[in-house]
Amino acid sequence: MKTDHTAFKDNIPTQPVLDIPYFSGTLEGAVNLSLPFLENRIPFAVFTPGATVAARAARNTDLSKLLKHGDLVLPDGCGCVLAARLSGVRLPARIAGIDFAEALFSEAPPFSRVFLYGAKPGVAERAAARLRERHPDLIFAAADGYGDDPARRISAFCPHIVCVCLGAEKQERWIEQHKGELGGVLIGLGGSIDVWAGSVKRAPRFLQRTGLEWAYRTLRQPRRLPRLAPLPAYFWKCLLSRRCSKRQKKEEKGKSSVKM
Repeated sequence: MKTDHTAFKDNIPTQPVLDIPYFSGTLEGAVNLSLPFLENRIPFAVFTPGATVAARAARNTDLSKLLKHGDLVLPDGCGCVLAARLSGVRLPARIAGIDFAEALFSEAPPFSRVFLYGAKPGVAERAAARLRERHPDLIFAAADGYGDDPARRISAFCPHIVCVCLGAEKQERWIEQHKGELGGVLIGLGGSIDVWAGSVKRAPRFLQRTGLEWAYRTLRQPRRLPRLAPLPAYFWKCLLSRRCSKRQKKEEKGKSSVKM
């Protein structure tokens, strides 16, 4: 398998939303793209920024550049789909990072090794134990996000999948720093370990399908409310980018008409 990531990324269907190159395919397509990297343990970074992270990236050049380094950037949330529409582009659907990871577990070959990194002490181990019950043909190991950097331990584990749950920007930066030495599919997954451990419940399926999972999470965790504050300005920026794009196309069309 070719390891030329530049050529490979050029062939991944994406739609840019304020410079974030979101994958414009389905969950199944994202999994199929990732499987060869998993099976051959070739470094492959999957980032899953939701709209709140994208809003931060719109104001933070370093975070924006970091997200562009992802080999696959998934639109994790209905806010990403809305932002795309406001920008004048269309994404087929949101792809929640946790759904992607679970689909990857289901499609991974038997005896694939999965490392969970993040969350409070004891939580990652509990998550690994619960996932072993659901996926007995996979091998799970874990380390919490509060001790020393477990990069050497993860490398010795020879993982096919690494789920990094350190919070936005920190997890992407860790993946960017270590993916070359670890190999396999490395996924930034925020609070997914808490969900797998049973510490946090996901929204009911009908709320997930209707795009209201964010509201459910905010009601259950009111401390998340301040994260939503930058969204109106971010959506307005997306709308302005669409208007600027239309104006630019109109001007270019006018110039070409004059030349003719």
